[in-house]
Amino acid sequence: MQEKERQQILFDWNATQAEFPDICVHQLFEQQVSEQRDAIALIEGEQSLTYGELNVRANYVAHHLLSLGIRARLRKWNFCQ
Repeated sequence: MQEKERQQILFDWNATQAEFPDICVHQLFEQQVSEQRDAIALIEGEQSLTYGELNVRANYVAHHLLSLGIRARLRKWNFCQ
């Protein structure tokens, strides 16, 4: 590989620094839901979910975890054999 190609691959194409807001991932997701509730968020084969539908499912999982006593910043490890 020539030095020019190496420079382009390793450095030029990887110059992807970006500023990110100082908020949690779930807050970014909720912001996306409020801005584009009916936009497609996920596609798997022939099925798709909008941000609104995905939010409903995520909230269901979150409430279920809370009902089990799992809270933020609580680490719970399950080991399966």
